[in-house]
Amino acid sequence: SMVTIEDGYLRLGLQAADSPTSDGRDYVGGELRTLDFFGYGRFEARIRFAPGSGVVSSLFTFYDHYADPDKPENWNEIDIEFLGKDNTQIQYNVIHWNAANQRTTHEKHVTTGFDPSAEFHDYAIEWLPTEVRFYIDDELVHTQTDQIEEFLTLDSRLMMNVWPVQNTPDLTAWAGTLDPASLPTAAYYDWVRVYAYTP
Repeated sequence: SMVTIEDGYLRLGLQAADSPTSDGRDYVGGELRTLDFFGYGRFEARIRFAPGSGVVSSLFTFYDHYADPDKPENWNEIDIEFLGKDNTQIQYNVIHWNAANQRTTHEKHVTTGFDPSAEFHDYAIEWLPTEVRFYIDDELVHTQTDQIEEFLTLDSRLMMNVWPVQNTPDLTAWAGTLDPASLPTAAYYDWVRVYAYTP
């Protein structure tokens, strides 16, 4: 399994598939998503992200209308992502539909001063009605305010995953070329906490 408990940590693994999967993929990766949906609040975890060029590991919120046909189609997502091609940065993103139902992104790269795939650190998202704040080890490192109040309003699942980019120019420019020799790889999560927002 790509989702295991190892030495008291949640391990989300990524490796080559023994044979191509039923949908034709060459790799299998771990993902965890909450059953519950959450609104404004604080989402935090202690994580050692997965090393390897072309490997993305994460902690994020996602309005998952795909899993529930009763939910109207839309997009709300808040991302903490480690892109294995650069072990000096964390990427933050806030993604939502705009008034024309077009996907709008607010991407920001923050230099950490350490290798997020070599050691554990605490990462947090504070999702508030007018802004989203991102923290590393309780230090505020980025705040996103543009369009939050208008468009980032939909209760979302909390998710974690590890996945490989398929080697297309857009994805490799973003996360690096996947090197099969760097697999298997894994991200480790020590703990995850969610706090409700109270005005």
